[in-house]
Amino acid sequence: LNLVCNSLANCVGGVGSCYKLARVETALDGSNPTPVSTGLTSIVSCALSIKRTTMALSTSVMSYDITGATLNMYGWRVTSSSDTTLVASPETDTIGWVCIGT
Repeated sequence: LNLVCNSLANCVGGVGSCYKLARVETALDGSNPTPVSTGLTSIVSCALSIKRTTMALSTSVMSYDITGATLNMYGWRVTSSSDTTLVASPETDTIGWVCIGT
């Protein structure tokens, strides 16, 4: 592992080179996906979490894909309390995310 980043500010040690870390909270926009500009040039990996203290019939699962330097967040919820089929969430939940890239 490369654990030393000599000349790059805001750098995270990783395999092969130093990576930058981007993180913030973003509200879903009610569509799938919600695109987010990360400020990175390229994205290696991301982690997402729903900011909520209780569970309800709202966004319960997050997924993502990457287009260049854009994080595309997808929110999913169950159809109803009697149908657990996941459908696109129209909610505007706050999502905390962290991406690693260059």
